[in-house]
Amino acid sequence: MGADATVVQVATSYFPGDVAFDTQLEQQDTGDGGSTSRLAELGHQQTRIRESVDVRPPSKKEAEALGVSADRLVYEITHVGLTESGKAVEVCVHVMPITLWSLSYEWPIDQPAV
Repeated sequence: MGADATVVQVATSYFPGDVAFDTQLEQQDTGDGGSTSRLAELGHQQTRIRESVDVRPPSKKEAEALGVSADRLVYEITHVGLTESGKAVEVCVHVMPITLWSLSYEWPIDQPAV
């Protein structure tokens, strides 16, 4: 993923074979709406996601792709897309320089029973 001429993220997605084989999900460019739209069209709509975030040094290959030195830190976000039935239909590992990104999350807090 780029912003103008700057690479701001490298990402690799993984899909189950029974979902992705012989579909556009096997292509580098999955088309408008990306993999989320292709999954929905195939009957595997993601209704929930789970993400974990780690901070680490980049690999040599990642540092080169992102145009950063190996002593800089990157976020590694592992994104899992789940269907209504709980099936994981996508795992995507995003690697992003921490100097270019700010992460912000929001979720509801369960209210105690009264």
